[in-house]
Amino acid sequence: TAAFGITIMEFNVSKFQVSHALSGAEESQARLASRLRDAAAQAEHDEALATAALAAKRERAEAERALATEAQNHELALATARHEAEANMRQQQNEEVLQFLRELRSVDVDLTKFLCHPSGANPTAQALLTRAPAVHGLVGTALGGGGVPPPAPPGRFDV
Repeated sequence: TAAFGITIMEFNVSKFQVSHALSGAEESQARLASRLRDAAAQAEHDEALATAALAAKRERAEAERALATEAQNHELALATARHEAEANMRQQQNEEVLQFLRELRSVDVDLTKFLCHPSGANPTAQALLTRAPAVHGLVGTALGGGGVPPPAPPGRFDV
């Protein structure tokens, strides 16, 4: 140093040894860095798995909703077809009964007597009116709302 009149111009280190404490700290930092890298990689992997699971769950829910909508539309189409078939059948039955009544009238059958038997026990008339409820309403209206026996329970149509 300058106080003693010595000046060091050059200093060469040919060999040095790191203390055990410093070397242990360095190894500890390397292990910690390695564990942190491993934990980060595991977290990325876990996040990717969770994202994939969520996407699969969302796709499954959308597929289930689409399937439920398709099933509902199918049921609606079936119900509509059933309703239309029933309406067509009722319309056909009404037309058959009306045609039969027209034919009876064309051969001079008194429809009032035919339909309004005094005992109310004309099985043919009851079968006709049961087969075509709309005709029952028309006949009742044509006769002033009375005199038509109530329709018999559904059964075979025999004339």
